[in-house]
Amino acid sequence: MTENIRLAIQAIYQHRLRSLLTMLGIIVGIASIISIVSIINGNTENMKKQLIGGDTNSMRIEYDARSAFLAGESGRNDRLPDYAPQLSEGELQKLLTIDHAKNVSLFYEANLTVFQRDQQTDTIVLGMDRGFFEILPHTILAGRAMTETELQTQKQVAVITKDLAEIFFSYRDPINQLIEINGTPFRIVGVAVSDTEQLSGKYVFIPRGSQSFVEGKLNQRPTVLFQATNADVLESAVVQASHELTKSIPPSDFVFSIRNYDEVQKMTDDINRSNMILLGGIASISLLVGGIGVMNTMLVSVTERTREIGLKKALGAKRKVILQQFLTEAIVLSVIGGLIGIFVGLLISLIALRLLEYPMTISLLSILISVSFSMLIGIIFGYLPAYKASKLKPIEALRYE
Repeated sequence: MTENIRLAIQAIYQHRLRSLLTMLGIIVGIASIISIVSIINGNTENMKKQLIGGDTNSMRIEYDARSAFLAGESGRNDRLPDYAPQLSEGELQKLLTIDHAKNVSLFYEANLTVFQRDQQTDTIVLGMDRGFFEILPHTILAGRAMTETELQTQKQVAVITKDLAEIFFSYRDPINQLIEINGTPFRIVGVAVSDTEQLSGKYVFIPRGSQSFVEGKLNQRPTVLFQATNADVLESAVVQASHELTKSIPPSDFVFSIRNYDEVQKMTDDINRSNMILLGGIASISLLVGGIGVMNTMLVSVTERTREIGLKKALGAKRKVILQQFLTEAIVLSVIGGLIGIFVGLLISLIALRLLEYPMTISLLSILISVSFSMLIGIIFGYLPAYKASKLKPIEALRYE
C-alpha cells in the first residue's frame, strides 16, 4: 500500500497541472459544503440571538397562565389569581445576583387609544423605570428623557417615539404638547427613536407609577426585562430568573416564564434544515462534476501507461495489484483535492462569518463529511479506470503505441 501511495504521488507530481485541474471540481465542491454549512449555521445562531435576545442580550419574562407558555396563547381554563403580583424593588435586585445577570427592569404594557386634540391613534403605552432605557437604549431626537424623580413618581409626563410624533405633530414641535390617555393628560417632554430592532413603532413611555390609572385598573400584569452579560448565557440566566420570580408569588396557575422560545428554536431549525438541503444539493453537483473529472483523468492515465501496465503483467503482476495501484492513485488524487478544499472552505468561512458579523460556527461534521466524500469519489470514480487497467492483456499492452 505504501508503494502504491508513493507511485500515486509521483504520477500526480509528474502531471501537476492536469492533476490540479482535475482536483478543482473536488476543491470547489468541498469548499462549498464547508463554507455553506458554516454560513448557514452562523446565520441560524444570529437569527436566534436576534429573535430571542436581539442586539441587547435581553429577554422579556412575562406573567401569564402556564398553558399560555406551552400552547403559545392565553390559557382560558386556568384559574386567574385574585391579584397580579406586585414585585418589589428588592425582588428585582435579587435577580441581579444570578450568574451573568447585567440589568433588570420592571414595566407594564397596554394597547390603548391616545388622543391629541381631534386626532387619535391606537398605540402601545409602556409604564417603565430607569432600567428600561438602559437595556433597550433610545436616542432622544428632541426634548429630553424623563428624570429619575419623574420616573419614581406619578408625574404626568411622557416620551413618545418618532413614529407617533409624525402622526400627531407633522408640522409642529411636540415638546410640551399634551396627549390624552384614558382621560388622563400627559405632557410630552421628549421624542425618541429606538437604537435596536426590538422596540420600534408607535410607543408612549410614561412613569411606571402612572400606568395603573392610565389602564384604569390596579390588577396589572407585570413584565420583567432581563439582560445578561452575553447572548451565550442569556437563555439559562432567564430561565433561572423566571423560576426565582415564580417562587416569589403565591402558588397558582399563573407563572413567570418566557413566551414562545421553543417556537423560535423550531422556526430557525426548520429554516436551517431547508437551506442545508437546497444548498447542499448545489454543492453535491460540484462534487459529482469533480468525480467525473477524476474518472476522466484516470482513464487518460491508463491510456498513457498502457505499455507500463503490460510490462508489469509480463513480469508477473496480478490483476489485483494493477487494480490497487490505479485505485490508490484515484483516491490519493481525491483526498489531496479534499484537503485543499477543506483549507479553502475554512478560509472562506472565517472571512464570510467575520464580514457578515455572524457567530463563528465551523462545523466539524461538515469537515468529516467532506473528507468521506472525497475518499468515496476516489473509490467510485476511480474504480472503472482501475478495472480497465487490470483487464488489459500483457501482449496487447506491450504492443500499444
